[in-house]
Amino acid sequence: MTRRRKVVTVVAAVVAVLVLAAVAGMAYLNRSRPAFNVAADGVALSGYDPVSYFAEGGGQPRPGEAAITAEHQGRRYRFVSTENRDRFVADPQRFEPQYGGWCAYAVANGYKFEVDPESYMIADDRLLLFYRGMLGDARGEFEKEGVDGGVQKADANWPKLGTDG
Repeated sequence: MTRRRKVVTVVAAVVAVLVLAAVAGMAYLNRSRPAFNVAADGVALSGYDPVSYFAEGGGQPRPGEAAITAEHQGRRYRFVSTENRDRFVADPQRFEPQYGGWCAYAVANGYKFEVDPESYMIADDRLLLFYRGMLGDARGEFEKEGVDGGVQKADANWPKLGTDG
């Protein structure tokens, strides 16, 4: 086999692997996901207290206590205190994460993706969650592209994404 033929074979193999990876990635992003990002046991927000993200709840994400919970539309939330639980029960729409608890950047771009509960922002008094991990920092990308525009895109996409599937 000539050197040129070896190079062509290697390049063809690399291209084939990249195409397969891209197809697998798209299949992963487009797979069916429930409307709300909850664990198999029904716990939402990876057990973090949704009120803790807001100023009146401490202003930073904190894991809730398994003994202090409230249910809202089939989702179980944990809280760091009974005061936070009572705030949530009084106004769950205010404290529940937007976009079913999925990554706001992903929803703005037309798909649902997991989140890191410690990667968040409060925008217009709404809790937005983001992915942060090996694939990058979605919050940083969301901010770079403009928060207001990202929220508008996510709001527009959520009606079609906010269903099971």
